[in-house]
Amino acid sequence: MVWRRRRTPFDDIFDMWDRFMDSFWRDFETPLSQGFREPETEMVETDNEIIVTMELPGVNKEDIDLKVTEDLITVKVEEKQEVKTETSFRKSYKGFYKSLKLPVKVDPNETKASYKNGILEVRLKKAEKTGRKVKIE
Repeated sequence: MVWRRRRTPFDDIFDMWDRFMDSFWRDFETPLSQGFREPETEMVETDNEIIVTMELPGVNKEDIDLKVTEDLITVKVEEKQEVKTETSFRKSYKGFYKSLKLPVKVDPNETKASYKNGILEVRLKKAEKTGRKVKIE
């Protein structure tokens, strides 16, 4: 004789909770959890600019997606590979992903980027400090 535990109403609640948590954490998948690698990165701050250097070996310049805001830089390289055989078809995605919070505000319109020999160099001009002196009465 096999003994089985009888299901209770709490078992249904626990099952719902497990399904909820599975779907909740699925929403937080990042590019790094999807097979992307984080490139080696160096950030240098000078008086006028911030220089970010990333190693992206084996990447075509056209595949680099660079986005800059006043306090964030994001680099994503997505390589799509399709493998077809007589009996199967497989797609895979891999590449690089890096998002950096900048230490100071920059002017995104003054950004210059170059890519040579697997090295991406991004020069970000620091934003002019805005503000005014307020006279206290």
